[in-house]
Amino acid sequence: MKALKFSKFLTWVTWLAAVWGWFYPRPYSLVILILSAVPPIAIYAGLRAKGVYQFDGKRNDVRPSLAVPVITPGLVLGLRAISDLSFLHWQQLLSPIMVVALAMTVLIAAADPKSGKQRWLILATLFLAVAYGGGVTAMADALLDRSAPQVLQTEVLHKHISSGRSTTWYLRLAPWGPQDHAADVSVSRSLYSSVQPGQIVCVYLYPGTLKIPWFQVARCPNVSSASPR
Repeated sequence: MKALKFSKFLTWVTWLAAVWGWFYPRPYSLVILILSAVPPIAIYAGLRAKGVYQFDGKRNDVRPSLAVPVITPGLVLGLRAISDLSFLHWQQLLSPIMVVALAMTVLIAAADPKSGKQRWLILATLFLAVAYGGGVTAMADALLDRSAPQVLQTEVLHKHISSGRSTTWYLRLAPWGPQDHAADVSVSRSLYSSVQPGQIVCVYLYPGTLKIPWFQVARCPNVSSASPR
Protein backbone atom coordinates (compact mmCIF):
# COMPACT_ATOMS: atom_id res chain seq x y z
CA MET A 1 0.00 0.00 0.00
CA LYS A 2 2.84 2.42 0.82
CA ALA A 3 4.46 1.66 -2.55
CA LEU A 4 1.22 2.43 -4.38
CA LYS A 5 0.72 5.71 -2.52
CA PHE A 6 4.31 6.73 -3.20
CA SER A 7 4.06 5.97 -6.94
CA LYS A 8 0.81 7.96 -7.22
CA PHE A 9 2.28 10.89 -5.28
CA LEU A 10 5.47 11.01 -7.35
CA THR A 11 3.47 10.67 -10.58
CA TRP A 12 1.31 13.66 -9.65
CA VAL A 13 4.39 15.68 -8.70
CA THR A 14 5.89 14.76 -12.07
CA TRP A 15 2.87 15.88 -14.09
CA LEU A 16 2.63 19.16 -12.17
CA ALA A 17 6.35 19.85 -12.61
CA ALA A 18 6.19 18.94 -16.30
CA VAL A 19 3.30 21.32 -16.99
CA TRP A 20 4.96 24.02 -14.90
CA GLY A 21 8.32 23.51 -16.57
CA TRP A 22 6.97 23.61 -20.10
CA PHE A 23 4.30 26.31 -19.97
CA TYR A 24 5.53 28.72 -17.29
CA PRO A 25 9.04 27.89 -16.01
CA ARG A 26 9.28 30.58 -13.34
CA PRO A 27 11.28 30.57 -11.14
CA TYR A 28 13.39 28.82 -13.75
CA SER A 29 16.11 27.27 -11.60
CA LEU A 30 13.59 25.82 -9.14
CA VAL A 31 11.47 23.99 -11.70
CA ILE A 32 14.59 22.69 -13.48
CA LEU A 33 15.90 21.41 -10.14
CA ILE A 34 12.62 19.59 -9.42
CA LEU A 35 12.49 18.02 -12.88
CA SER A 36 16.12 16.94 -12.55
CA ALA A 37 15.57 15.41 -9.11
CA VAL A 38 12.42 13.35 -9.78
CA PRO A 39 13.97 10.52 -11.87
CA PRO A 40 16.84 9.88 -9.39
CA ILE A 41 14.29 9.82 -6.54
CA ALA A 42 12.18 7.27 -8.44
CA ILE A 43 15.20 5.11 -9.26
CA TYR A 44 16.44 5.26 -5.65
CA ALA A 45 13.03 4.12 -4.42
CA GLY A 46 13.13 1.26 -6.91
CA LEU A 47 16.59 0.20 -5.78
CA ARG A 48 15.59 0.24 -2.12
CA ALA A 49 12.54 -1.94 -2.82
CA LYS A 50 13.99 -4.04 -5.63
CA GLY A 51 11.29 -5.59 -7.77
CA VAL A 52 8.40 -3.82 -6.01
CA TYR A 53 7.98 -1.14 -8.68
CA GLN A 54 7.80 -1.42 -12.45
CA PHE A 55 9.36 1.13 -14.79
CA ASP A 56 7.88 0.21 -18.17
CA GLY A 57 4.26 1.31 -17.57
CA LYS A 58 2.63 -2.02 -18.45
CA ARG A 59 -1.07 -1.98 -17.60
CA ASN A 60 -1.21 -5.73 -16.94
CA ASP A 61 1.53 -5.46 -14.30
CA VAL A 62 0.00 -5.22 -10.82
CA ARG A 63 3.10 -3.54 -9.39
CA PRO A 64 3.00 0.25 -8.84
CA SER A 65 4.52 2.11 -11.78
CA LEU A 66 7.30 4.70 -11.68
CA ALA A 67 7.41 5.02 -15.46
CA VAL A 68 6.05 8.58 -15.58
CA PRO A 69 8.49 9.97 -12.96
CA VAL A 70 11.41 8.36 -14.78
CA ILE A 71 10.50 9.25 -18.37
CA THR A 72 8.54 12.53 -18.40
CA PRO A 73 11.00 14.91 -16.68
CA GLY A 74 13.72 14.01 -19.18
CA LEU A 75 11.48 14.86 -22.12
CA VAL A 76 10.65 18.28 -20.66
CA LEU A 77 14.27 18.97 -19.71
CA GLY A 78 15.45 17.98 -23.17
CA LEU A 79 12.92 20.24 -24.89
CA ARG A 80 13.71 23.13 -22.54
CA ALA A 81 17.43 22.75 -23.22
CA ILE A 82 16.86 22.80 -26.98
CA SER A 83 14.55 25.79 -26.68
CA ASP A 84 16.45 27.85 -24.12
CA LEU A 85 20.16 27.15 -24.50
CA SER A 86 22.72 27.61 -27.26
CA PHE A 87 26.10 25.85 -27.30
CA LEU A 88 29.17 26.73 -29.28
CA HIS A 89 29.92 23.07 -30.05
CA TRP A 90 26.95 20.91 -29.08
CA GLN A 91 28.92 17.75 -29.94
CA GLN A 92 30.81 18.23 -26.67
CA LEU A 93 27.60 17.32 -24.85
CA LEU A 94 27.52 13.79 -26.29
CA SER A 95 30.01 12.11 -23.94
CA PRO A 96 28.42 13.24 -20.64
CA ILE A 97 24.96 12.57 -22.08
CA MET A 98 25.83 8.94 -22.79
CA VAL A 99 27.45 8.50 -19.36
CA VAL A 100 24.25 9.71 -17.64
CA ALA A 101 21.99 7.68 -19.96
CA LEU A 102 23.97 4.46 -19.49
CA ALA A 103 24.11 4.88 -15.71
CA MET A 104 20.37 5.54 -15.60
CA THR A 105 19.62 2.46 -17.72
CA VAL A 106 21.81 0.18 -15.58
CA LEU A 107 20.21 1.42 -12.35
CA ILE A 108 16.66 0.97 -13.69
CA ALA A 109 17.51 -2.57 -14.79
CA ALA A 110 18.87 -3.25 -11.31
CA ALA A 111 15.76 -1.80 -9.65
CA ASP A 112 13.42 -3.90 -11.83
CA PRO A 113 15.06 -7.27 -12.57
CA LYS A 114 12.12 -8.32 -14.78
CA SER A 115 12.75 -5.47 -17.22
CA GLY A 116 16.48 -6.15 -17.16
CA LYS A 117 15.91 -9.49 -18.86
CA GLN A 118 14.27 -7.95 -21.94
CA ARG A 119 16.73 -6.53 -24.46
CA TRP A 120 14.18 -4.43 -26.31
CA LEU A 121 13.10 -2.84 -23.05
CA ILE A 122 16.69 -2.05 -22.11
CA LEU A 123 17.22 -0.37 -25.50
CA ALA A 124 13.98 1.58 -25.12
CA THR A 125 15.04 2.69 -21.65
CA LEU A 126 18.43 3.79 -22.95
CA PHE A 127 16.79 5.77 -25.76
CA LEU A 128 14.51 7.62 -23.32
CA ALA A 129 17.36 8.11 -20.84
CA VAL A 130 19.26 10.04 -23.51
CA ALA A 131 16.65 12.82 -23.26
CA TYR A 132 17.19 13.09 -19.51
CA GLY A 133 20.96 12.92 -19.93
CA GLY A 134 20.85 15.67 -22.52
CA GLY A 135 18.60 17.94 -20.51
CA VAL A 136 20.46 17.49 -17.24
CA THR A 137 23.90 17.88 -18.83
CA ALA A 138 22.95 21.04 -20.72
CA MET A 139 21.16 22.61 -17.76
CA ALA A 140 23.97 21.79 -15.32
CA ASP A 141 26.56 23.26 -17.66
CA ALA A 142 24.63 26.52 -18.01
CA LEU A 143 22.72 27.08 -14.77
CA LEU A 144 25.62 26.21 -12.47
CA ASP A 145 27.99 28.45 -14.41
CA ARG A 146 28.78 31.50 -12.26
CA SER A 147 31.69 32.79 -14.33
CA ALA A 148 31.72 36.21 -15.97
CA PRO A 149 30.87 36.03 -19.69
CA GLN A 150 32.88 37.33 -22.59
CA VAL A 151 30.75 39.96 -24.33
CA LEU A 152 30.92 40.10 -28.12
CA GLN A 153 29.00 42.18 -30.62
CA THR A 154 27.67 41.00 -33.96
CA GLU A 155 25.19 42.00 -36.65
CA VAL A 156 21.76 40.52 -37.26
CA LEU A 157 21.79 39.43 -40.91
CA HIS A 158 18.33 37.97 -41.17
CA LYS A 159 15.51 36.64 -39.04
CA HIS A 160 12.77 34.07 -39.54
CA ILE A 161 10.16 32.03 -37.70
CA SER A 162 9.85 28.25 -37.76
CA SER A 163 6.28 27.06 -37.17
CA GLY A 164 5.08 23.54 -36.53
CA ARG A 165 3.96 21.89 -33.31
CA SER A 166 5.76 24.78 -31.65
CA THR A 167 7.03 28.16 -32.80
CA THR A 168 10.72 29.02 -32.74
CA TRP A 169 12.19 32.45 -33.45
CA TYR A 170 15.57 32.62 -35.16
CA LEU A 171 18.13 35.36 -35.73
CA ARG A 172 20.86 34.78 -38.28
CA LEU A 173 24.01 36.31 -36.84
CA ALA A 174 27.21 37.35 -38.58
CA PRO A 175 30.43 35.63 -37.43
CA TRP A 176 31.47 36.56 -33.88
CA GLY A 177 34.39 35.55 -31.68
CA PRO A 178 35.05 31.80 -32.02
CA GLN A 179 31.96 31.44 -34.25
CA ASP A 180 33.68 31.84 -37.63
CA HIS A 181 30.60 31.64 -39.86
CA ALA A 182 27.09 33.06 -40.00
CA ALA A 183 24.55 30.86 -38.18
CA ASP A 184 20.96 30.81 -36.98
CA VAL A 185 20.34 31.12 -33.24
CA SER A 186 17.00 30.55 -31.54
CA VAL A 187 15.96 33.49 -29.36
CA SER A 188 13.02 34.62 -27.29
CA ARG A 189 9.99 36.10 -28.97
CA SER A 190 10.59 39.46 -27.27
CA LEU A 191 14.17 39.71 -28.57
CA TYR A 192 13.06 38.61 -32.04
CA SER A 193 10.45 41.36 -32.13
CA SER A 194 12.78 44.05 -30.81
CA VAL A 195 15.61 43.77 -33.35
CA GLN A 196 15.80 44.08 -37.11
CA PRO A 197 18.36 42.96 -39.73
CA GLY A 198 21.32 45.32 -39.71
CA GLN A 199 21.15 45.97 -35.97
CA ILE A 200 23.91 45.02 -33.55
CA VAL A 201 23.26 42.54 -30.75
CA CYS A 202 25.49 41.24 -27.96
CA VAL A 203 26.55 37.64 -27.50
CA TYR A 204 27.38 36.63 -23.94
CA LEU A 205 29.78 33.68 -24.13
CA TYR A 206 30.23 31.53 -21.00
CA PRO A 207 32.85 28.79 -20.46
CA GLY A 208 30.32 26.38 -18.93
CA THR A 209 30.49 24.48 -15.64
CA LEU A 210 31.38 21.30 -17.55
CA LYS A 211 33.75 23.25 -19.80
CA ILE A 212 31.22 23.16 -22.66
CA PRO A 213 30.95 26.78 -23.91
CA TRP A 214 27.43 28.17 -24.20
CA PHE A 215 26.05 31.59 -25.03
CA GLN A 216 23.09 33.93 -24.82
CA VAL A 217 22.04 36.63 -27.28
CA ALA A 218 20.57 39.91 -26.05
CA ARG A 219 20.24 43.54 -26.98
CA CYS A 220 23.39 45.44 -26.17
CA PRO A 221 23.10 47.57 -23.03
CA ASN A 222 23.50 51.29 -23.55
CA VAL A 223 25.89 51.86 -20.70
CA SER A 224 27.41 48.67 -19.33
CA SER A 225 28.12 45.16 -20.51
CA ALA A 226 26.24 43.40 -17.75
CA SER A 227 25.11 39.83 -18.20
CA PRO A 228 21.46 39.35 -19.28
CA ARG A 229 20.94 36.64 -16.67
